[in-house]
Amino acid sequence: MSYFTAVITCEQGAWRAHDVDIEDVTDLDDLADVLRGVAPGGGSALAVIEHEDEWFAVARLDGDDLAAEEDVDEDVRLFVSDLAASQRSHYGDLVAPAAETETELGDEPEEAPVEVTDPAGSTQGPVAQAAAAAPAPADDEEDEPDQQTPGLAAWAGDPDLLADLGVARSRLIEITEDTLEDPDTALAQIGAGCGFDELLEALR
Repeated sequence: MSYFTAVITCEQGAWRAHDVDIEDVTDLDDLADVLRGVAPGGGSALAVIEHEDEWFAVARLDGDDLAAEEDVDEDVRLFVSDLAASQRSHYGDLVAPAAETETELGDEPEEAPVEVTDPAGSTQGPVAQAAAAAPAPADDEEDEPDQQTPGLAAWAGDPDLLADLGVARSRLIEITEDTLEDPDTALAQIGAGCGFDELLEALR
């Protein structure tokens, strides 16, 4: 299976491709050096990696982060569509730091417990409430497999890294989960949202 890689930058809404080969870039420190070399001041530099039929990754460095060059590698934001699959690839070490980023999807606040009054007029506590509210198990009904659990999602990294460029957190996750085995289509949709789809197509 082949790889597609690209390094592109955005400054004042204009996208530009850079003739930079990242085939030999195998860790985030080296990628940070590459992005540092092309990142425009006040703009953003992206590295895009696609492993055919398996996964994609997007790394981002903003020009404003170059003020603290000694920590610039820590300022690289990363998102990978399938961490487990990527770990078996040539770029496994490069995308491994994505595992250190929180991947929980749910940001909804917990609902406050509601007191329940039984027919006798006594107020039930939280444990009794939970028991009363729990639906009775259906007889002879097999449990259906759960949808992808947020904490066990295949993707990893920072799903907010393109939010200010046109692809919100929820949209990036939706694209990723809808195109798990089609990273080409995923990147095309992401590119369309950010405005660099034609640029990526021209680089293929």
